[in-house]
Amino acid sequence: MKALSFALALIMLATAPAALALSATQRALKEIVTTTPSGDIETRYVEAKLVVPGETIVYRIDYMNDSDAPVTDLVLTMPVPAEVTFQEGSAEQDGMETYFSTDDGQSFTNRTDLRVDMGGGIMAPAGSEDITHVRWVSIRPVPAEADGLLQFKAVLK
Repeated sequence: MKALSFALALIMLATAPAALALSATQRALKEIVTTTPSGDIETRYVEAKLVVPGETIVYRIDYMNDSDAPVTDLVLTMPVPAEVTFQEGSAEQDGMETYFSTDDGQSFTNRTDLRVDMGGGIMAPAGSEDITHVRWVSIRPVPAEADGLLQFKAVLK
């Protein structure tokens, strides 16, 4: 078993001045999928203390606009830890545009345009294992006292 080294680092809040009252908490959860005796699939989430290679981890940001005014231009960025591989399609969220980075958060683009430098000036489409950061940008204001949840899934290498 591996102990998951999880840091609550690098949640970036880039918002308009009203966003100074925005709070955010990052969590790592282990996804546990089981089949019931009747054949139904059940999924539950527990704190990711110990994770075995091949298990799915959900990286989650819970945010809240603690102010009495809407927050505009909300940007939340979360790193994808090096010990996991991003799970495709797991980061898209209603009300948010989702962008990705392969250069440790230096630049971001949409998933279909994401490229990696193969050397010699050759650029190739990025794979899931190349993604280093996920960024969400709100497409509408976050109302006063509203909360939300952003997340992506990854598999422990």
